[in-house]
Amino acid sequence: MLRLALFLLTGVALSALPACTGAGSDAPIDTGIDAVADVPADVPADVPTDAGRDVPPLPPLYETGLVAPLDAIPCTAADGTPTNACNHHGSSVAVMADGTVLAVWYTGRGEYSKDSRIVWSRKAPGQDWTPWAVLVDEPNVPEGNPVIWVDDRTGELWLFYMRVVGTSWNDGQIIMRRSTDGGQAWSTPTTLRQDLQWMTRNHPLRLSDGEVLLPCYDETLFVPTWLASRDGFTSQWTEITPPDETLLLYLGQIQPSIIERPDGSLFATMRNGNVQFKGHALEVTSGDRGRTWSEAAASPIPNPGAAMDMTRLASGAVLAVFNNNPSARNPLAVALSDDDGLTWSAVANVVAACGDGECSYPSLAADPTDGSAWITYTHARHTIGWVHVSEAWVRQKGDVFAPIP
Repeated sequence: MLRLALFLLTGVALSALPACTGAGSDAPIDTGIDAVADVPADVPADVPTDAGRDVPPLPPLYETGLVAPLDAIPCTAADGTPTNACNHHGSSVAVMADGTVLAVWYTGRGEYSKDSRIVWSRKAPGQDWTPWAVLVDEPNVPEGNPVIWVDDRTGELWLFYMRVVGTSWNDGQIIMRRSTDGGQAWSTPTTLRQDLQWMTRNHPLRLSDGEVLLPCYDETLFVPTWLASRDGFTSQWTEITPPDETLLLYLGQIQPSIIERPDGSLFATMRNGNVQFKGHALEVTSGDRGRTWSEAAASPIPNPGAAMDMTRLASGAVLAVFNNNPSARNPLAVALSDDDGLTWSAVANVVAACGDGECSYPSLAADPTDGSAWITYTHARHTIGWVHVSEAWVRQKGDVFAPIP
């Protein structure tokens, strides 16, 4: 009852937050999906689990482009006719041990439209992006917010995504599939949470004690939530949510991204639902493996009420990607921290504009082969863009955080 009351009381305050991402039983669901997805042509039969070499840090490097050409993927208009005026959003990026970059996203007429599906593309070292291919498409069931991750122990690919069983993200279930052969075939979908309204956005993190923590959030209440598992979500996992008695402290804190600090504590940055510290990203810490979290503090990183991401590079530095603007979803920028998120020592704008639309919803992954970072992002909703940067380039760029009123 308390959660329902809080939802009603805070609905007006949160209504200004653009809809972006909802959640599922530990038993597989029968979706009628063939476990073999469409696969870009260069998927290898064997997946290495280790790059097998030490590579010195890259000199300054900056590259950018589009994963797929603008408006290249068809969808179905409201009247049933085919069109290429489609929504492209919610990308996720991962890098395999051999340096192959994977990009997944969802596309369709609009968010949670019946034709919404998950597609992907790959970029092998020195090669172009492969033509897009369908990864998940259950007929007449919208999919969205995919998260692709490479298991750092086995090299398996883990895919989390939303399956919408109703009319909005609030009716979403969190689904997981895995691949042991680089994406040629995928396991039967498993529902990670039977109840609805939880959603995914950013990558899981394997903690130093071996547990994997998947950041989620409650789309109805706009609070951060988590799924934790010690067996790779194969048979057991735990739901973590703010307790009722302190729920008000977490309102408007969604889409967390996390790192583990050397002392074993966790640090998370989050999208701001503008309940407090408007214009700032939010940051919290945990000393008990994510079971409880501190009250949110204002980060110096700007946030216009949009997704951001964060990861640790091979050098030990922490890299965040975000919109360097407290009120608009451009430009896209990165920032480096040499003290685990306590301060940010370098800022670099990486994409100034995306036509007349947003440069938003970035995803970030470290490249294990050379210490660089790969970013994918929503490019004006017409396709997915990418950025490849080295740490040295970020440090010399010399940009600053946008002022926050």
